[in-house]
Amino acid sequence: MRAGSGGQSVAGAGPGRECVLIGEPYSMGAGHFSSTPGVRDTARDTGSAEGARLGRIPREGLGAPPHDGVDSPIVILDLAAVCLLRGRSCLNVRKAGTHHVILPGGKIEPGETALEAAVREAAEEVRLHLDPASLNHLGTFEAAPANNDAEGIRCAVFVRDWDDAWAHPAPDHEISEYEWTPLDTAADDPRQAPLLVDSVIPELLRRRLI
Repeated sequence: MRAGSGGQSVAGAGPGRECVLIGEPYSMGAGHFSSTPGVRDTARDTGSAEGARLGRIPREGLGAPPHDGVDSPIVILDLAAVCLLRGRSCLNVRKAGTHHVILPGGKIEPGETALEAAVREAAEEVRLHLDPASLNHLGTFEAAPANNDAEGIRCAVFVRDWDDAWAHPAPDHEISEYEWTPLDTAADDPRQAPLLVDSVIPELLRRRLI
């Protein structure tokens, strides 16, 4: 996974605060829209001003500690990920030196759409070369981070079924292991990321994809 290109400062994150978006304001890629109530739809968001507006996540809404009086910036990560389903399980990875297991994905690079970033990250992290046309935009979700010091993430998640003709995932050097996470019991597993438990699984259920 390649690191992001830097942050974009955004005014309006609260008195004396600024919001820093790590990653680029992005478009989803042609044909990928979400009409889900309550789910952020940035498919038509290609402008930096609108991308900045959607990047504001209140500190208190993410379980972060209360404001300590220091005007440090709120850091939001712009990410893309793939949710590969095999029955009622999904592919998760655990990065070296971390505790939580997460969907394959990472930061959106400059000039990339979220879809392009998701495809690239799948190739880099688990050596799966996915056809972009086979991926459907499940939603763009705001969540608490799992394995980093950011105060929030905004992640575009793309979903498709696992193909049994594919080779087994081959984690790269950043990935310690992968697993097939049973979605029915994921909420009881403290290793699972808030993104999966609080956003992805409810949306999969709502759409009757699992």
